[in-house]
Amino acid sequence: MSHRVRPWLPASALSVERVRAALAAPLDAWTQRWFAQAAITLSACQPAARLAAVPESTVRIAHATSTSAILLPARGKRHLIEAVLDISLSDVTVSEDDHRLLDAFARRICEDLLDRLGASGEAPAPGATSLRLTISHGRDELLHLDCADTLIIAHIRRARRPAAQPPKLTGRWQALGGQPVAAVALAGRAQLSLEELKGLAVGDVVLLEGAVNGRAALSFPPSGAIMAQATLGNDQGRRILSF
Repeated sequence: MSHRVRPWLPASALSVERVRAALAAPLDAWTQRWFAQAAITLSACQPAARLAAVPESTVRIAHATSTSAILLPARGKRHLIEAVLDISLSDVTVSEDDHRLLDAFARRICEDLLDRLGASGEAPAPGATSLRLTISHGRDELLHLDCADTLIIAHIRRARRPAAQPPKLTGRWQALGGQPVAAVALAGRAQLSLEELKGLAVGDVVLLEGAVNGRAALSFPPSGAIMAQATLGNDQGRRILSF
């Protein structure tokens, strides 16, 4: 399925609120994997073309086949390590070997985020716009994610739950469900003149052409078509029809 963005896409479709909701599941899973008690949020979403160039010290982390990349500034890397380890590096002496170890650790954390967002095998999309998302811990910016808007659109579509489909019907009775249905049982016939019909009152006895303990024709208004034959009966004082 193509995720190409249509020209009529409204500006609000990629608002930070909409993008935050669409990426909630992968971002929450990433947070639970690496951060003990830190509250990680998506704090900004802007077109990358409007932003200034990143400093040369910024580390770019990306998979070879992906157009998405994580930009990890030096200050952001420090905040990232502190948030993950739940420590402060201010009073810690870090050796060159420690730096290399922390750099590899930070890279692994960022690569895991790319994998969870589905950006590891992302192919270039024609006409896509580059966005820059900012991931923060409180007021501290940890990293930036440069990606195509088509990646975000795919997550927005995936976050929409499909409407529940009604179960397939296997019989007419399922179509009726619990709806009330009026049924007419023709127990017998009688011929009356117009004068006799006008003179009928409550309590009068009408003689039928046949016995009422025979078969009754069952029909459903408004069509009046006979659907079945039934036998009149009695069940604990209630008149019933047996098919």
